Amino acid sequence: MRNFITKLENKAMLRAAHVRTEDGASSLLENLGLIILAVVLLILFRDQLTSLFTSALENTTNQINNLFSSATTPTPTPTP
Repeated sequence: MRNFITKLENKAMLRAAHVRTEDGASSLLENLGLIILAVVLLILFRDQLTSLFTSALENTTNQINNLFSSATTPTPTPTP
């Protein structure tokens, strides 16, 4: 029982000092899992993502064209 309490105290002190107590292998596996999940989701939803970015680009292009086509250009005044 005394060892259990000592381990808990040590863990609490390490946590208070912001010392990482987990091993690097588990975090590496977690990161690898997240990367694999992200790639799978990108593959599954690639058509929706492509159409989303294409429509956003078209809307932005149209708005920019409208902005510059509606701008009045100053006409040069002839010098005598």
